[in-house]
Amino acid sequence: MSAIKMDRAERIIGYTFSNRDLLWEALQVAGSGQARIGGRNTTKGNERLAIVGDGVLSYILSKEWYPTGENKGKGTRPQ
Repeated sequence: MSAIKMDRAERIIGYTFSNRDLLWEALQVAGSGQARIGGRNTTKGNERLAIVGDGVLSYILSKEWYPTGENKGKGTRPQ
C-alpha cells in the first residue's frame, strides 16, 4: 500500500500511527493471504483483526440501538 494512501487514512481518522505496519495491516482485506506484516506472521491475512473490529462495531451499534427499545427486525437504524 502506498504511503500516500496511508497518509490519507491517517488524515481521515485524525490519528498518526507510530507504527505504520499496524495501519497497513488494518487496511488489508481479511483473508488477503499476506504472510508477514512488520516481521509478524499473519497466516490468514488480518482475519483476527477483522474479527475484533466486527466485535467492536457490533458493541457500539448495540449500545446505541438497545436503549431505544426498537425492534431489531423492523430495519430501524440507531441514530
